[in-house]
Amino acid sequence: MSFFRKNKYRVGNLIRSFSAPWLEASINPNAATSIFGCCFGDDGWHHLRQTLEEYDENPKRDVKETTMWKFLKKFCPDGISILANVKCEEPLPLFVYPWVDFSSRGKKRKDPISSRFCGPSSDEFVIREYQRTISLYNEIKSEGYKPSEYPHSLIGGTFLISRSGEKRFIVMQGNHRMAILAHLGFSEILVRANARSIPFVEERKIETWLNVRKGRCSVEHAGEVFEYFFKEKGTEISRLIN
Repeated sequence: MSFFRKNKYRVGNLIRSFSAPWLEASINPNAATSIFGCCFGDDGWHHLRQTLEEYDENPKRDVKETTMWKFLKKFCPDGISILANVKCEEPLPLFVYPWVDFSSRGKKRKDPISSRFCGPSSDEFVIREYQRTISLYNEIKSEGYKPSEYPHSLIGGTFLISRSGEKRFIVMQGNHRMAILAHLGFSEILVRANARSIPFVEERKIETWLNVRKGRCSVEHAGEVFEYFFKEKGTEISRLIN
């Protein structure tokens, strides 16, 4: 089975190489953000980066004294509309955005209790998440980052492109890797737009976005959410949990 998976991965790499010119790009961590607007770069705030800094200061720190613990216990958002302070209409539910709906993908609805993006999380979940993060951090620090080797992959997500051409990359897959690489001082990180979800969201095409088209939110509402990702860097969320 392992042999089959490795060969499937190699074939996948070959196929991905053909689409690389328009789906892949090297970005600065300051242009990378979480699904709730927390910037991975030095210009912003992200709970994973803060937790890694705490670990460097004291590797024996109790998990309950980390930013990760506070974040996954206290950050329990109702949705992106409220975070973006949209007041014009009914807010979009958690994990729903003007351009995509992640709330019910897969076999069951997305549950914040078992999400690495927000809380409320059980003690056991946070402990596992912390151990996983530190293990990956130490692995990348000692062995390097090898996204083209099995069973790894490139950090994936969605590019937001403003009318002026400014970009933000919402990390959907590889939040830990992005945080670790940014923490280690990487100024350019190769990422890939997720073709299976929605690779690019262009502000100039706002009327065609999924939930604008369906009437779940207005153009004004969608525009405020879009703008939030360019203005917010995570400091408001840091204040919320503290």
